[in-house]
Amino acid sequence: LDVDVGERDDDELALVRDLVMGLRVDIRSCPNLHFNMRRDWVAGRWSGVVISEELSPDQLCDHIEEDPNYEELIKTAVNKLIKLDRRFEAARMLARKQGRKSRVMESNRNNKQLTYIISLYQETEPPADRFGPMEEATLVLPLTFRDLLYVERVGSEMKQLEDDLLVDQRPRAVGVWWFWRCLDPRLDFWPRATAMALVYDGKFFIIDFENLEVSDHSREAEDQGKEVVRRILEAPHLLKVVHDIDQNALEVLQRG
Repeated sequence: LDVDVGERDDDELALVRDLVMGLRVDIRSCPNLHFNMRRDWVAGRWSGVVISEELSPDQLCDHIEEDPNYEELIKTAVNKLIKLDRRFEAARMLARKQGRKSRVMESNRNNKQLTYIISLYQETEPPADRFGPMEEATLVLPLTFRDLLYVERVGSEMKQLEDDLLVDQRPRAVGVWWFWRCLDPRLDFWPRATAMALVYDGKFFIIDFENLEVSDHSREAEDQGKEVVRRILEAPHLLKVVHDIDQNALEVLQRG
């Protein structure tokens, strides 16, 4: 996608944005507007996670590094951080492996203060991920990552899930929730579930819908995996325990 800011007209984007909001169409069908929404989420004129300091540099990079327009998004973030005199955060983003290879790194080669800070960060090791509460009163999984059953393809984990909950017809309670990302609810009316968590009998499953779609390169495998999830949600012998469910959450799951 060509996202050169100079080639887009703000009035045209505003018109398309008004149409998207009025007709409630999927913003992903409007590539330039979709990119503009993602860029404003990173750092708009008056808002964005950079300005509001909602995410750490590493967390922000985790969000954008797999984006096809990563170069534009990291440029937006780094330029805003430098403008706000937050060079340590900009340096932390550029010190990551992908950041060191980015064009914005090349464009800041002559910024001696920034490059020095980047060199300091490159010598440090990132802290290990851990399943622990981020702040008081938040939840934590009572297990280690290696004990978490991660389903990203139709395989042994999906077979275990099917055998436990569908082949075995004993009544039981199952904790269920699903997750999605919506960067701007005023524009994105069609988010879809990307992952689901299932908990029962001390077992914890994470079903990755996105990887399920691409890992086996087979529409039949994707349909088979999602059919298992559908049957679990419909099973009358399973008491599904959910959190704060509403119409929006159900629609997000349906689109997943």
